[in-house]
Amino acid sequence: MQKRLFILCLILATSSTIAQVTPFTKAYGYYIDGELDKAKKEIDIAIEAENTKHDIRTWIYRGVHLLWNFHQH
Repeated sequence: MQKRLFILCLILATSSTIAQVTPFTKAYGYYIDGELDKAKKEIDIAIEAENTKHDIRTWIYRGVHLLWNFHQH
């Protein structure tokens, strides 16, 4: 299940072109680097920002973060 979510996030991140770096893009980079605390901060910013709070990738990354956090504890 976790592998499928990761692959889905990878497909979503690579299939779209974005002119500027958005908080969920930064969060994805932090996930890849294993910096989950920084990723959570970026996701929280994305959830509050008007231009990203309705983007499905914001909520997918939040879900992935919650899953990874759940499996670590």
